[in-house]
Amino acid sequence: MTAFFAGVPATDYAINRTIDRTVRAFSWDDLDALLQQARIPRRNRLMQVARQTVRQAQASRPALLDQAPENTRQAVKERLEGDVRIAY
Repeated sequence: MTAFFAGVPATDYAINRTIDRTVRAFSWDDLDALLQQARIPRRNRLMQVARQTVRQAQASRPALLDQAPENTRQAVKERLEGDVRIAY
């Protein structure tokens, strides 16, 4: 959805923009706290898997996005390169 934000007024997609801001600010500490609050067993292992998943997404992104529209490619690239706190 965030790929549609570029070039449209800030008032368009207001709910989605709010969700996007929240997701961008979501950190590894937030994920760990969420897992702890939910009493997820083997929380540390799940955090390892989550970090591996992010690294895999960052590594495979270029090939996956070759055929994507430019605005989608740019939105995903920004997020995987650190625009989302959990990506670093």
